[in-house]
Amino acid sequence: MAVNTFTNAGNPALGTSASDIYTCPASTQAAVHGCFVANTSPSEITTNVQVVDSSNGQTYKVFCEVSIPGYSSVSMDKPLNLKAGDKVQAFSNTGSASSIFLSILEVA
Repeated sequence: MAVNTFTNAGNPALGTSASDIYTCPASTQAAVHGCFVANTSPSEITTNVQVVDSSNGQTYKVFCEVSIPGYSSVSMDKPLNLKAGDKVQAFSNTGSASSIFLSILEVA
């Protein structure tokens, strides 16, 4: 019988190079049903969120150079379905000026 578990992942200070925010565990599928990126600075920034497919190593942009005004946020309007080993990564053009939070349902 499948076990459903709600979890979350995030990073309070994104850097300027891609970093892993969440990796789907072995023998698990996951639905990222919420992705929120906040600009914690007064200046506009750009941010990127991407998925790395574990089956082929390809990287797929979810948010690509999305501009976020100072002290504002953006959110994803559709879920991301992940399989074991898939990763969500994020980065910004300005280090430590944004945060990301993911709401996730894992099915094992």
